Amino acid sequence: MKYKPTIILLLVVAVLGAIAYSLSKQPTSEELRKKRARLLPELAEGPVDRIVLADGRQRIVCLRAADDSWRIDSPIKTRADNWEVQEIVRQFETVQSSFSVFPRKGLKLDLARYGLDDPARRITFHAQDTDKQWTVLLGGPSGAGDSVYVALEGQEGVFAIPKGVVSRAEVTVPELRSKRIAPRISGDQLRRLSVEAAEFEGDAAFQVEAQEVGAAWEITRPFRDLADRDQIENLAAELYNHRLSEDDFVSDDPAQAPDYGLESPALTLSIQGDGESQTILCGVKGAGESAAFFAMEKGEGAIVRISRSLFESLRKGPGDLRMRSLVAAPATDVKQLQLKRPEGDVVVSEEGGAWHIQGAPRADADPSLMDQILSDLASAEIKSFVDDRPADLAPYGLDDKTRILLSLEGKDGKTLAAIAFGRAAGDGAVYAQRVGYPPVLRVPQKRYYEPFNRGRIAFLDRQALDERPEAAVRLRLRRGGEEIACARKEKGPGWRLTEPAGGPADEEAANRIVDAFSLLRVAAYAALKADSPARYGLAHPYASLEVAYRTGGEDAPERVRTLSIGRATSEPAEGRYATLDGDNRVFVLSDAKVETLLRNPADKTVCKAEDVTALAFRRRGEETARFHLNADNGTWLSGDGAPAPEATGKALDGIRSLLENFQAAGVAAYDAKRPDRYGFDDPFLVVEIETRTVLGKKIVVGGKCEGGRFVDGPATDYILIITPEQAQDLAAPLPPAQKGEKLRKRPGARPKRAAR
Repeated sequence: MKYKPTIILLLVVAVLGAIAYSLSKQPTSEELRKKRARLLPELAEGPVDRIVLADGRQRIVCLRAADDSWRIDSPIKTRADNWEVQEIVRQFETVQSSFSVFPRKGLKLDLARYGLDDPARRITFHAQDTDKQWTVLLGGPSGAGDSVYVALEGQEGVFAIPKGVVSRAEVTVPELRSKRIAPRISGDQLRRLSVEAAEFEGDAAFQVEAQEVGAAWEITRPFRDLADRDQIENLAAELYNHRLSEDDFVSDDPAQAPDYGLESPALTLSIQGDGESQTILCGVKGAGESAAFFAMEKGEGAIVRISRSLFESLRKGPGDLRMRSLVAAPATDVKQLQLKRPEGDVVVSEEGGAWHIQGAPRADADPSLMDQILSDLASAEIKSFVDDRPADLAPYGLDDKTRILLSLEGKDGKTLAAIAFGRAAGDGAVYAQRVGYPPVLRVPQKRYYEPFNRGRIAFLDRQALDERPEAAVRLRLRRGGEEIACARKEKGPGWRLTEPAGGPADEEAANRIVDAFSLLRVAAYAALKADSPARYGLAHPYASLEVAYRTGGEDAPERVRTLSIGRATSEPAEGRYATLDGDNRVFVLSDAKVETLLRNPADKTVCKAEDVTALAFRRRGEETARFHLNADNGTWLSGDGAPAPEATGKALDGIRSLLENFQAAGVAAYDAKRPDRYGFDDPFLVVEIETRTVLGKKIVVGGKCEGGRFVDGPATDYILIITPEQAQDLAAPLPPAQKGEKLRKRPGARPKRAAR
């Protein structure tokens, strides 16, 4: 008994909630006012299924079909413009009278006064669910604003409604009929398409049929192949988007079809959607520029004039509709790539955002290569269709014994595409075949194909080394009898040369070597094991690079990695064979990568002179030419104070800019023993430099050598080599030098390819 008050309270709350909910659903006073003001408040309560528009000239009957489309049933039977009919209904569903007139008790209204004794037009709406109908009589203008008198048949009273609502119902059959050749079947509803075309202006007759199969479209006639969904949907869109004018309707009598070339049509287009189908006939009368084109939907009476461009857009043959993309699946949908090859299968799968080569041993696949392969496949276009019904696949290398079978799979192992590749087809192409479809194709041998041909080794991650560049503490380069080493400075950032002599290092070169080596990316793998080092030029390497790493404090042990570089090759990529210690694989490094790794780390700075104020030039057998800068106007003056010629001034400006950070092309030697070897005993050119703060700086340009001239400068401890162009720029203010000088060989160096 103690729960009784609680139960009663809950019941009271429930009743009050129900009352509140009921009140919330009741129309507000404003809503009631608007509803009472509407001319036909009940019209919106049930769907209208018939409209009759009648005046003294014609009676138009419109009926709503089962699919909610509208048709004109009288005076002709044809499709109506759904929007136009529905807009009439909507306008009268919502129209409100601006004022109304009702008869006084015992008196009748003078309908003639309102133009309603003989109404200009009658509009009847019939409601499907209630079987009710309302007839609106349209009268004359009210004189109060832009409104018209109307009345409701069977009811007393006259109302004034906006003229625009009345004008919407004052339509003719040409205005109310559909301006489309056929009702729209949307792209996602298309299921089947066929085109049958007669010979036209020299183009052969053809028949093509296509249908949707699963998620793809297939051509089923005259051959079997994948169809291009976009092309099919575009063809349908060309038909449905074409809007006719009233003048394009030439006849509503199907019996007149022969008069417009429609008895034996030039084109028959059949389209099937979900639960609906339509056939469009197109005829041609005349030829050439004077040809006229007509169309009609089979089962409809309307014959319409169409343009040549629409006719040609609808005349799509098998070649127009077949899919020209090799693979339709987006690259991002692919989760696994499988290759079945005579030499062995390859399976590469994506796991957690990374690609892995399956099998024993399991290995990382190269992510950039996979991105490239899938991107190239997604964008590959078929060059040509070779044979739609091949009797023998062996000539194309597409038989089971020789073909390479590619399968791309998405989530849950769903096959997105399957392609068989055969032998080379010339002109940078290869024969191919979509698995399950007979046609033999010619497709481009883009970058994706080479890995398919090489197999597992081609998919290996090309990141051969992954070290922290900042952990590198020293490096050693050996090439052609030369050995150069440098180490990180003990104090402060940067590098110093340690062999063959102590001295400054080229900071940029050393860092680039370490960066390129520490994150070594190869061009391709040539072999999983160097069974014969001599084959790759690795028995006696062309060059080697050793980099030591240390993580932790100064007492931590070093970890040394050594790269051996062998002979030049063009297969499987352009460059040189190479291998890493502790790694059996032989790979190829590009020439650009080799050049970076073998760059001479010695400092090649000849001179750093800012704010140059004077320059003096002396060449063998010639007097010294002196120039100084006029601080007032920035021009150059000769030794006698006269202005230097314009060309000389430009050359001096160029030299002044060069000397701010003058870098040589290479290193010839690391000490200056025997200056006569370099032509410094009888120099080609001596340039004396004077700045705002320093006097006596001097650059000595010596004899010719391979690659340019020997040079010694104020900023270097080494004998450097400058290019012929640099030497020419330095001597530009002087007359041309006499010819006949012999080339000097670099002491102790190989005759070619000095270390850079």
